[in-house]
Amino acid sequence: MTTVFVSSLADRLAAVAKRHPLLVALDFDGVVAPLGDDPASVTPLPETVEAVRRLVDHGIPVALVSGRDLASLSGVAKIGPGVLMVGSHGDEWDDHPGLDARRSDLDVEVDIDAVHAAAVAAHRVAADHPGAWVELKRTAVAVHVRRMPVHLRDAALEAARQALHGIPGVRLLPGSDVLEATTTRADKGVAVETLRAMSGAAAVVFLGDDVTDEAAFARLGPDDLGIKVGAGPTRAVERVADCAAVSQVLHMLADHIDRDVGVPSEQTRP
Repeated sequence: MTTVFVSSLADRLAAVAKRHPLLVALDFDGVVAPLGDDPASVTPLPETVEAVRRLVDHGIPVALVSGRDLASLSGVAKIGPGVLMVGSHGDEWDDHPGLDARRSDLDVEVDIDAVHAAAVAAHRVAADHPGAWVELKRTAVAVHVRRMPVHLRDAALEAARQALHGIPGVRLLPGSDVLEATTTRADKGVAVETLRAMSGAAAVVFLGDDVTDEAAFARLGPDDLGIKVGAGPTRAVERVADCAAVSQVLHMLADHIDRDVGVPSEQTRP
């Protein structure tokens, strides 16, 4: 089914496509791939993969900026070469030539004691709340409640907040059906700014659905374009309904770039 976008979004896509160089950054879960109870089994929408490949083929830098750790993100984000993977809200980066000059800024020493203390507390919460589960990352621990009945999730997240609050060296990072205890200052806003500096982008298009994506939306300027996916309060200037609409947004952006570089019309999507 084709989504009819409001004129403001269509106009903004047309305008941002003319800004060069352009950077496209995307959250993964809930944006590139529909949300699922089993993180290891989610897959990106084929239409979105096709749109990303079109952008990459035009030399547009595309990055996935996810709360997943890098190993998990790389395992499910089967999008093809040329897409930069950024995991753990910007704490983990895959190998990329543009990172060499900034590697010392991105490397973070792990506070092992803080991570261990958070892991112990998180596992106690999960044991008391059936359906909750704990994700262990290099520098963080996350309590997920998506597998729980909806009416029990808030209580589990509050229990996690109380258990994790006050652990020395830990900062709490709430998300959609998840609470993360991180030992770094990394967030998606810093990650997007790092990507902007790496690419020399004149404009950034960022699409995200989670509470943690608001840090990236907050860093965008008047020449950028932030698009919130789904419901909820946001700093993004535009909104689309779901992952299917994300595919159409990216194809529309690619269509504008096709026309800008003179690709014959029969090669663009209707």
